[in-house]
Amino acid sequence: MSDYIIKTNQLTRAFGDCLALNNVDLQIENGRLVALLGPNGAGKTTLIQLLLGLLEPSEGNAIICDRESRELPHDVFSRIGYMGDNDNPPRWATANKLMKLQAEVCQRFDRGLAENLFQRHNILLDKPFGVMSKGQKKWLRAVLVLASKPDLLILDEPADGLDPAIRDDLFNLIREQINDTQATALVATHIISDIERVADELAIITEGQLLAFANLEDLREEVYEIYLSQRCQVDQLDNSFEPFAQQFEDQGLLVWGRCKEKSRMEIEKTLPAHATVRHVDLKTFYLAVTKNQIENKVEAVI
Repeated sequence: MSDYIIKTNQLTRAFGDCLALNNVDLQIENGRLVALLGPNGAGKTTLIQLLLGLLEPSEGNAIICDRESRELPHDVFSRIGYMGDNDNPPRWATANKLMKLQAEVCQRFDRGLAENLFQRHNILLDKPFGVMSKGQKKWLRAVLVLASKPDLLILDEPADGLDPAIRDDLFNLIREQINDTQATALVATHIISDIERVADELAIITEGQLLAFANLEDLREEVYEIYLSQRCQVDQLDNSFEPFAQQFEDQGLLVWGRCKEKSRMEIEKTLPAHATVRHVDLKTFYLAVTKNQIENKVEAVI
């Protein structure tokens, strides 16, 4: 079996003249939690649907658990836990009924775990789905997936509508399941602060293209924001610093880049006068890549 549970090769999908996904090459190792980030309409849901075989690629292919995504047999598909953004069960279905249905299609389904998680956030087993709050609906659907104990979790905006405490609970559960079972998770979300706590890698997609795929720990140590005064230029920076984004300001220039060879203190010694340097968080990195990228320079962080 391959070390990669997800592999795509020049994966492309067009809808008429609209190129929703463009030549995406992605490899995700077993046992990792990957945050899938990007603006609305960037191509995240299209990528997920292609991985699951719900859409056919225009070009390229996707391999899931060593099988073509469009030809996943039942025994492989049963190892995948999927939660779409708006794929709700019937309004009349109760939590009890949905657990019975889930147990019929997922041999690993842990009813005791599901009941415990429902009780944690006051979901009654005989309450119809249609009369639950938005947050309860999201929690119920997430619990059904997690209690099935899949090898691969693919979750599209699983925390949308949840209050901060329940979001923390959900992302902690995902992280714990990966740690305990060596499952893999691909989680599309807009809530960067939550996913940053638990993710191993991040993938950033915008306008159908994969802009960055990187290890979060590496980014925390190697990506910097440098402020330069008006008298300074990017080409004055040390050659070991690879800029990938910049933003002009009234009094100067902000530059974001990666340096694998030198520490922060070593970088500071190479800076022009009045320049400053700091590490960045995931939100700052994401905004730099998606809004202020230097053309043909983002490969420095892939």
